[in-house]
Amino acid sequence: MKRRHFLASTMSTAAAMATGPLIPSSCGQTGLEEVQQPPDVQKRYPATVPDTLDIVDMADRGLHGLTGMIDVANDYEPYGVFAFGTPKPYLRHNRFTMDCAGKLWESFPYLRSISGNTQSQDVDEEFTRAMLAHVADDGLFYSGLPRMTGWHNANPPGATYHAYPLDREPFANILGNARCMLAMMALHQRDGDEAWLKQIKATSDGLRRIAVIKKDYAYFPDGSIGTAFSCPQSGWRNTIEPTGERFGGEGSVLCYYGQVIRALTRWFMLSGDEQALDLAAKLVHFCQQPKMWMWAQTDTIPKDIYVPDHACFIGHVHGHLAYLRGLLEYAQATNNWRYKEFVRSGYAYTRKKGVARIGCFGEGCAVADMVALAIRLSDYGVGDYWDDVSQYVRNQFVEMQLTRPDLMREIAARTPQPDDPWDLPIPGMTSYDHAIECAQGTISCGASPTNSSPMAGICCVGNGTNAIYYAWESILRARGDTVQVNLLLNRVSAELDIDSHLPYQGRVILRNKSARTIAVRIPLWVNRGSLRCQLNQKEVAPDWFGNYATFGQTRPGDQIALDFPRREDADTFHLDPVWWANDYNTHTPNYRKYACQFVFDTCVSVESPTKDPKGYVLYDRDHLKKTTAPVRTVERLVPDKILVW
Repeated sequence: MKRRHFLASTMSTAAAMATGPLIPSSCGQTGLEEVQQPPDVQKRYPATVPDTLDIVDMADRGLHGLTGMIDVANDYEPYGVFAFGTPKPYLRHNRFTMDCAGKLWESFPYLRSISGNTQSQDVDEEFTRAMLAHVADDGLFYSGLPRMTGWHNANPPGATYHAYPLDREPFANILGNARCMLAMMALHQRDGDEAWLKQIKATSDGLRRIAVIKKDYAYFPDGSIGTAFSCPQSGWRNTIEPTGERFGGEGSVLCYYGQVIRALTRWFMLSGDEQALDLAAKLVHFCQQPKMWMWAQTDTIPKDIYVPDHACFIGHVHGHLAYLRGLLEYAQATNNWRYKEFVRSGYAYTRKKGVARIGCFGEGCAVADMVALAIRLSDYGVGDYWDDVSQYVRNQFVEMQLTRPDLMREIAARTPQPDDPWDLPIPGMTSYDHAIECAQGTISCGASPTNSSPMAGICCVGNGTNAIYYAWESILRARGDTVQVNLLLNRVSAELDIDSHLPYQGRVILRNKSARTIAVRIPLWVNRGSLRCQLNQKEVAPDWFGNYATFGQTRPGDQIALDFPRREDADTFHLDPVWWANDYNTHTPNYRKYACQFVFDTCVSVESPTKDPKGYVLYDRDHLKKTTAPVRTVERLVPDKILVW
């Protein structure tokens, strides 16, 4: 496997890259490679640190939620839904498990690696065994293998969502197989087992076999079984070509194809498999057709924009973002600047749909996608989006992790019994056993700026916990003796540690271990004239490369302190609180006012007429309005590897 040729091994190179990444991520043109830490690095040690946002805490909670979503009594199959907006909170299976189980599978090695948490690690191992039991001889993962459960073959009365005929035949979902490929890439990085590469190859080849390949494009039919774009084990029942984006039971072709494109492209970058890249290219050609981006005649179409050229969309928010993520990886692998421009346009358009300053984009999957896109657009030289990443992560992303069991119990206790068409009399389908406790750390299905929905789904839990790792990895990048700090968040590494006092104080401490050059990105809201930099308590003037303050000739044990004045402000936004759900259909937006208070880029309160004080309230953050950061003593962990995502 070839090693990435990084663009900035010295700061002279960095000067030429002033508007791009000084040190790109490990996702290179010729391969994917995890970063091995030096053998002499102290792996665990106690430290007294600011008690401020630490992504590792999110990872710990996320692991609890991931293991809680696994049903050990039903051969370690994940539950599809957690709900607490009901008198009896529950965890429930559905037939969408294999569409999204790979997302959970991918999260386990990510979150274990950065947290060092080994609690319930046996669940990971049994879950892996159970996942591999779904593989058939053709290399694909199937729902209904090795056994068909009642929920794999059930529809509630009157259902229209993925309401396909039922006949007890196993089915392979294209999205689910793509996500299993991505999970196995993470597992291969974790343990180096070559068997993972063989299975990824088999799954990639299996997807190619079931694709309908034309001269210059390819597509997958909607299989009319199980879930959207699932192939029956006996083969497609029809090969009808999708007529537009809203084709199929999910109402989004791009959601499914985009994740296949991402998996195939990353497999090509890891292995050099040209057939995988060829299929990705043909799927991209299909998805870039104007028919996939045209709005329905009933939609309010922008009259001054030809929407297919600019990734302007209405409909499935996560579906479009999932496609943009896949397209961006393909564009990076093939050096296609036009597709990068297209992704940038779609990303910018999505920011206009939500409340971008706090990262509110409706469903949990979409928030995770926007975190990922902002990071990768920055990594791939499309622009500098690190302020976006910080805004998303510090605000809506953190808030959508469900962590309030007391509040959940209160909501359940005062909620009348709702109609529940999925409450089917199937043994083992629903569990009421400590559901709230099991689901702590999962990711909400959706939220407005003031309230979360009382539910978590396997899709958002998977994508959200993936993004916990994305955020952590992107805070700091190191190659050789050069370190680039992109986000002013707490982080531990072999090269240096970051102690962030934000948002209480404008103070960040860098504790150097081995770096000779340190470049720190200074956010746009910091006035550079008021930035004070100290090296070992002596005033210093850094060199500037774009938005990065750079310190050279640093030595082990050096301490760099960055101080800047506290900044408070207020902002008002208008949003239809359920736009992300209504966007599937024609509707009249009902815009509501949201008044937000900020300290730096952290939202400390949101008020709105839509706020339900009896619901799962977000931004209950009065403690963040204080002006001195509390401290705590923790055990810090330097991971053995930095895994590529």
